[in-house]
Amino acid sequence: MLLPRSHRRRRDESGQVTTGLIIAVVVALIAVAISGVALLARGVDEKSQAQSAADAAALAGAGALSELLPQLLAMMTSRDDLGGTAGCAFGQDRASTYAQKNDATLTAYCFDFRRGEVEASVQMNDPVSDEIDAAEARAVASTGLDLSTCSWNDEDPPEPSPTPTPTPEPSDGPSDGPTEDPGPPPPPPDRGTTFTCGPLTAEFVIDGETGRLSFVDLELDGLEPRLID
Repeated sequence: MLLPRSHRRRRDESGQVTTGLIIAVVVALIAVAISGVALLARGVDEKSQAQSAADAAALAGAGALSELLPQLLAMMTSRDDLGGTAGCAFGQDRASTYAQKNDATLTAYCFDFRRGEVEASVQMNDPVSDEIDAAEARAVASTGLDLSTCSWNDEDPPEPSPTPTPTPEPSDGPSDGPTEDPGPPPPPPDRGTTFTCGPLTAEFVIDGETGRLSFVDLELDGLEPRLID
């Protein structure tokens, strides 16, 4: 049966509206999908940049040990001082500088001298979007110097010089005068000791009277920081 022309026109118009609506919805969905993919890609890229910044900060902190090691050893007065000469903030300025070079801010840092490790955390300076905060990352680097493998090797103390026995002067009779006081014995002589720790060999002198250490010199061969986490 043929429909009146007015009915056919309304049906055609209705079909055109429905098709246009479908097209508009599909276009909107595609735009949302593209935006989401772009945002996800940016988030992944920001995370990668944050990890690079954290790696650089940790390596910079660990690398500070090689240059500043003479200062640390010079601060030692006893063998128990070694782990305490470098505090948790040792090398932090360098780590912060390298984080800033990578458009990030150092948010946490600690230099563990005894374990020979540096841990650094950073946050990127700019957020990923209005809804997503700035990316964060953490890295751990080894200084290449593990104190658990270190040892001390003391030199043998020098042989003391024999004290000459004074020859008594002859006398005609017993002496009633006071006996001369020989005084206190001389202090033990100083002696050397060597501190060996992987690529590090450091020479010290042990004060014979007080037992305090005095740093003399060091040799350092191939101390290279590396990422371990």
